[in-house]
Amino acid sequence: MKTLHLTVLTATDIEFRAAASLLEKFRRFETGPFGGFGFFHGRRIDLYMTGMGPHNAATASREIFKRSKAEYVLVGGLAGAIAPECQVGDLVLYSACEFAETTFPRLQTNHHLTAVLNHEFQSGKVPLHCGTGLMARRMLCLANEKQAWGRQYPAKAVDMESYHMVRFAHQAGKQIAVLRVISDDAHHDVPDFNRALDETYQVRNFKVFLELARHPLLAVRFLRNVNLSVKRLKQVFAVAFAADF
Repeated sequence: MKTLHLTVLTATDIEFRAAASLLEKFRRFETGPFGGFGFFHGRRIDLYMTGMGPHNAATASREIFKRSKAEYVLVGGLAGAIAPECQVGDLVLYSACEFAETTFPRLQTNHHLTAVLNHEFQSGKVPLHCGTGLMARRMLCLANEKQAWGRQYPAKAVDMESYHMVRFAHQAGKQIAVLRVISDDAHHDVPDFNRALDETYQVRNFKVFLELARHPLLAVRFLRNVNLSVKRLKQVFAVAFAADF
């Protein structure tokens, strides 16, 4: 039977807006974590934005799952590749999450949800990879560092939020799947946007501008890739929101 209620977690504004643009009658929540709800072909979608980084993901996820009534949870967003086969615009469906450079245990995503989504994306319209996703405390910006992590960890992609989203979903008894679209591959450097984050992972726009100006060729490639990846993410959300869980 098709569930009529999903909770969807994103981390950043561009991810949140990609999902919200697909929803009818979207309304912001008046209280609680930042988010809102709308409908996709009759299915209610509760959509949240946690903020970037492990601490923000943990704090917001804990509060979200206190109020969430939906049994099924989807995490959707962008990620960096550490596996050489993952290209910009490809989808990585996480089978498990690890918190890199820590002793936190490996966490499994929900097998049923992941299998359903895997089936939904078998058409080949969206290049698909299934495997482990890592959470890091910082962005990986240099190709040699991404490749080193790819050799160290048997994983496909890295982000800064998914592990804690999965962790608190488990604690709340929710079934969760993670879908991440690759926005930068393992073969190229990107500007060091860690320089533009403060201690709470808030983005400082002027510092972003300075970092882009410091590396104009990298900036052009990065911005082109992000634009492509966000368009692909919107496609991914549309398929996932319609899936028969």
